Amino acid sequence: MELVDFEHYMLADDSPEFPMTIPVKLEMSGEVDRVAFESSFNLACARHPFSSVRVEEREGRFFWIASEPPKISWVDSLPDFVEIDLRNETGMKVFAKREDLGVSIFLVFHHSVTDGGGIAQFVEDWMIAYKRTGDVGEAISMPLLKPDQLKNRGKLGMSLWQYLLRPVQEFCGAVGVAEYF
Repeated sequence: MELVDFEHYMLADDSPEFPMTIPVKLEMSGEVDRVAFESSFNLACARHPFSSVRVEEREGRFFWIASEPPKISWVDSLPDFVEIDLRNETGMKVFAKREDLGVSIFLVFHHSVTDGGGIAQFVEDWMIAYKRTGDVGEAISMPLLKPDQLKNRGKLGMSLWQYLLRPVQEFCGAVGVAEYF
């Protein structure tokens, strides 16, 4: 699947000085079942295909290539900053550290593969899957996802005619604003 313009921009604009990554830190309290924790993470990755892709360039064009899902790295100390090289690794890295009263999680996402809404959905799926592994109480259903909509990413949600009229509308708006100056 080829990168859309926004994804390509995020990839091209990425640099060590201005990384296009989104860091997220989570704190969980209570005893953590590591096997269930990792299993539920893998389920969330399976529900979110862009969590397991990297970029490949072919003849000057960039494509998403399915890869192995990322693994949780259990560490003694969480990193402060993590770079992601989409040409050689997936767009998500996860670090976990056992604490006295739970676990600290540090996730890093490349902005080419997701945005804040996608991150929230991924974390929600992961936590629901984790709760479901050991819970015998009330069943929690997984939110409905629409992966077929991925093919429409990058589209503006308007017809060709609406798209062509957009500059005219923008110009008219600018003229209207200019009256106040």
